[in-house]
Amino acid sequence: MSAYNKGAMSYDPEGVAQTMPWRWIALESTVLFVLCSFLFYWSIATDPGPFEGDTLFHYKMARLVLERGPWISIDNLPYTVLGTHGTDHYWFFHVLVSPFTLLGDGVKDILLACALVGALVPAAYLPLLRRNRVPWAPIVALLMVSASSLLPARLIELRGQNFALPMLIAVMFALLGRRRWLAGIGTFVFMQGYQAAVLLAMFCFVIVVAQRYREGDADWKGVLAVFYGGALGLMLSPWFPENVRYLIFTTFFKVAHAEYDMPGILGTEWLRPEWAHIARESWPAHVVFFGSLAAAAWLTWRRRLRWSTAAIASVAVTLAFLAMYRGVAWRMGEYYAPFAILSAGLIWRDAWPVARAAASAWTPQAPALALAAVMAVSLPQGLSFASDVIVKPVTQYQAMMRYVDSHDPKPMVFNSSWSDYMVLFYHSRNANFVAGMDGHYLLYGDPQRFKLWYNIGNGAMHGSPDIAATIHDRFAARWAVVARGHVGLAADLARDRDARLVALDDYGWLFELKGGGQPWPGA
Repeated sequence: MSAYNKGAMSYDPEGVAQTMPWRWIALESTVLFVLCSFLFYWSIATDPGPFEGDTLFHYKMARLVLERGPWISIDNLPYTVLGTHGTDHYWFFHVLVSPFTLLGDGVKDILLACALVGALVPAAYLPLLRRNRVPWAPIVALLMVSASSLLPARLIELRGQNFALPMLIAVMFALLGRRRWLAGIGTFVFMQGYQAAVLLAMFCFVIVVAQRYREGDADWKGVLAVFYGGALGLMLSPWFPENVRYLIFTTFFKVAHAEYDMPGILGTEWLRPEWAHIARESWPAHVVFFGSLAAAAWLTWRRRLRWSTAAIASVAVTLAFLAMYRGVAWRMGEYYAPFAILSAGLIWRDAWPVARAAASAWTPQAPALALAAVMAVSLPQGLSFASDVIVKPVTQYQAMMRYVDSHDPKPMVFNSSWSDYMVLFYHSRNANFVAGMDGHYLLYGDPQRFKLWYNIGNGAMHGSPDIAATIHDRFAARWAVVARGHVGLAADLARDRDARLVALDDYGWLFELKGGGQPWPGA
């Protein structure tokens, strides 16, 4: 029913239309980009700011690439694993986003940039789908960004997954097509913008097993190309060898030894959802993926379907992401959903000759109609979720950091909540901060300071008359930004003789601190 061409990117089933010329693919991707840009921006245009602080962090890092670039170290979290010249593990993503920061710093400018960057994802999927002969590619591309209520909101948040997901799919197809140079170059580029080498290792394992099973021999040279591309990606980085230390931290410490039982140390994206939640959240992906698997199983049992290596590998990767969705972190849902739809598309590609041979003329188009029906529900649902997300205004903490910058040329700020770091960094010119990214960064970088920071923020020192002096001396911090959730700490500092309230807003308090027995600066 189909033949494998080792010089091609993938299987070429009989009856599947030949790939479109590049000029038509480019035009089609442009139309999809414009459509998604409009839909994404329309869903968030009335918001007072982006969904979360991560957006502001990435936006500022991208802007700094234009202002100071090209390589900007994360140097304002000196006590964390990042140190004083920390690896920007999203560097190439920030380079790609940097032109969008020319739109400006207003709320509408940032939201428009978010919508445009998010719309690039389906536009990047489409050429990959077309060149690998996936049927109904535009519908598949749209479902890949809407098959879970996580999406497209997560893509509009301006996050590294916008870069990582298309790159992972591109490397996967390069490996499947035995395009070793492309696989190596793709891995090198991937490592510049998203250091999740463990995902590439999983892809290599799954693909060589699928090749061995389906084709009789595994492409070990392709695996070597990925290895060399990843190794060069690390060694040719301006942050080498600190980027290797960071990779070890993210792979073997943050994920493998995550402190889930310590409230406040992790973001909600690292929570482990129950199966019931996963079923509700990603039902479109489940329906399409498992429905396609059921149909493929029936056709295989009838000996009418010959699975391609690509479909076998993609299904295995999808199941792995589903297991990680439940067992590792909620955020893995944004990997599972697009790969679930991609796997279904590859199954349909393999089943196309069977459908064409069926008696009914509607048989080949029935999956397209089903896909369109699912998309008609899932896309509005995802856009509605994006518009309903509770957001904080861009101006959060803005006045506080302007005050700090105007009174201290190189301030150290004790932020009681690590999640406030993103917004504080966005509004500050030169400040350093105690905690950021998530609590593990400080835990790994300085366990003793982490323990003190965690105890202070969670009330273990409540009632102590020396909290201000302790923060000032142990963290060399003249300033403390106390999040609204830490009311007890704010009350303690308000009573402390070594602290004085400088400013407050709806989200927290800013205190100036001094050492015990020392005079106030300027007194």
